[in-house]
Amino acid sequence: MKISNNYSYRPIQFAGKIPLNQYKGPTLKLTEDDLNKIAKLQEAISHFEIERYNLRKYMDSPNFLAARIYYYTEKLGQLDFQISELRDAIREIKINRFNQQKSSLK
Repeated sequence: MKISNNYSYRPIQFAGKIPLNQYKGPTLKLTEDDLNKIAKLQEAISHFEIERYNLRKYMDSPNFLAARIYYYTEKLGQLDFQISELRDAIREIKINRFNQQKSSLK
């Protein structure tokens, strides 16, 4: 029995990408203050991720009481929310700095 392969392979062309040395627009350059803010936020994210890991490890252990599942599930949700809020704050810092740099070029 012969299996036919009807796939056609074509290289994908990305029209929006150019080499970095040919790029003429603004690149993100963070100030020392921005870097310090981001470092503090990343440190907080690390703390929450460690807390989340330890909580998840406890929930997977045989000593875990199933009667407390709702409490710990809610706690995990709160940690996930805090982590996502901190990541959004880092993203906003970078977007604001990039927009400032973009407006200064005009």
